[in-house]
Amino acid sequence: MSKQKTTGVIIYETHLGRYFEKFGKSHEKYIPRFILDECSQAQLQEFLRIYILGDGTKRGKTGWLLYTNSDQMALDLLEVSFKAGYRPRLIGSYSSAPEKGRKPIHHISVSESHLGWSRKRQWFSEHVTDQEVWCPSLPNGNFYVMQNKVCYWAGNSQEEAILEPSEFQRMHRNQWASSLDKFVPDEWVYACQDDYMPPLKKDQPVILVSDAAISGDSFGVLMLSGRGNGVYDVRYAKAWKPPKGGKIAFSTPDETGPEDEIRRLMQDYYVIEWVYDPYQLEDMAGRFKLELITHVYAFGQGQPRLIADKKLQDNLKNRALRHRGDTELVSHIKNANAKHEGDNKLRLVKRSPESKIDLAVCASMGLDRAQYWQL
Repeated sequence: MSKQKTTGVIIYETHLGRYFEKFGKSHEKYIPRFILDECSQAQLQEFLRIYILGDGTKRGKTGWLLYTNSDQMALDLLEVSFKAGYRPRLIGSYSSAPEKGRKPIHHISVSESHLGWSRKRQWFSEHVTDQEVWCPSLPNGNFYVMQNKVCYWAGNSQEEAILEPSEFQRMHRNQWASSLDKFVPDEWVYACQDDYMPPLKKDQPVILVSDAAISGDSFGVLMLSGRGNGVYDVRYAKAWKPPKGGKIAFSTPDETGPEDEIRRLMQDYYVIEWVYDPYQLEDMAGRFKLELITHVYAFGQGQPRLIADKKLQDNLKNRALRHRGDTELVSHIKNANAKHEGDNKLRLVKRSPESKIDLAVCASMGLDRAQYWQL
């Protein structure tokens, strides 16, 4: 028997393979926000100790080198190292074969020596016309940042916490953005991931939402429940894509189409309302109304959508919309840009023609209706 050359790890157990598949590729790795925000210093030190065993090496007597080819993971490792009480530094990113398109490996130095920083008791103002001006106003006047691969202590402005990124850049950096900005930073999406979401009770009301397409975009279905205190949970998210050169069949003989799935969800859960974009779904809505399956609501795509899309942005910023890291949902939100339409109004639009954002639109409409019903 000839030996078969393989690289990496092969998983033959189907369930285990599907479990690991949701975590993505190595260049997509990141540390969940709940670890960075909620773990103690001792827990973060233990996290780093285990990480070093897999993707790290000892460096001298009191330091280590960490490795990752994920851009986000590099930033997360810097943060977790600092919060663990160490001094981190991104010392470089190197690719073993850039001509073959291989991603660079980020090298992060971590030392046990800690940083010291002192400042005078008073701030001094100076009139500056040709430089960026930073506005220190935190309670302790400082925080730790990385810029251009260099870590250092700095001050910030409290307005950064309440202004949208583009508005903050315009006001405090004199950097003007176009009317199209990224809908939300990726960090907001990751911070909303909740691996410990409370189980859904059998009699707990949910909102079911659909944003449909036949041939161009995908058909998105999303289900939301309320947790209380203004927090909402995404319980289900799935998108159907049209076959190449074909159209999405709403219902199929093997009952795998989106309408078949919507009916299954209505049967299995306490769906108090089905929300839909009326552009492609009036026929389906008519069938549901005749069958008296549940309350049916056509979500207007004019002013109601502009208000709902802004609400979605605010709720993602405040971690009021939680998800389990559903790959398609995260991808659709990250694919979205925001087209500003006036004060407190914006519209979700695609970043590129091939991008899919249907599940993000579902989240917008569903969140608006979940708040209406006070779930």
